Amino acid sequence: MATVANPAPAKKSRNSRKALKQKNEIVESPLLSPAKGKETKSYEKDLMEMQAMKIEKEKTEDLLKEKDEILRKKEEELETRDVEQEKLKAYELGEEERQMYNGKAAELMEAYKKEVEEYNKTKAAA
Repeated sequence: MATVANPAPAKKSRNSRKALKQKNEIVESPLLSPAKGKETKSYEKDLMEMQAMKIEKEKTEDLLKEKDEILRKKEEELETRDVEQEKLKAYELGEEERQMYNGKAAELMEAYKKEVEEYNKTKAAA
């Protein structure tokens, strides 16, 4: 009897290899590829939104720093004004006190003028 080789087992092994290969490989089907594109676009959109938010955050921080600086300067300015006003109040005198000091100042001015005249006379004589 002649034995004839049965081709079926060889095909079976090849098919099983192909099936294993297909299971192990990631096969992109046309149904999944548009979803991947949407996911990519979604990630890109999210990334752009996050970058925009980061820029807004930085701008907000800069504005807050500027605001704090302006407030600090205003506070310093107000403190300076308060100190100046207190100094001016110390120099404000009533009418009677002013007349008293003006009288003393006039007396001292007369004494100064006399001393200057005497000095000029002695200088001219020398």
